[in-house]
Amino acid sequence: MNAEQMQAFLNENFYYIVLAGVGIGLVLGLAPLLLGLRRNKRNLGIAGFLLSGIVGGFSPLLSIVAAAIFTFLVLRKAPEPTTPEADDNDLSKVSG
Repeated sequence: MNAEQMQAFLNENFYYIVLAGVGIGLVLGLAPLLLGLRRNKRNLGIAGFLLSGIVGGFSPLLSIVAAAIFTFLVLRKAPEPTTPEADDNDLSKVSG
């Protein structure tokens, strides 16, 4: 396949190639989406899903990076709350 044939192939199938990249990105974006829903970080999960799909249209390799970053953000430990929590031995919260 020479350069002219390759250019003709890309011109004819450009939208299919982009759609395949978006599909790959969305499949990879399922990881941060499902983890985000499970760990109560829904917004991060949805953002990772959508960004992986969008970036996949440009390059499926970049969608791997986007999915990995958002998966890391979802899985990292939440910062400790700044308000003091009640002691575990506090019996006033026990009903019954």
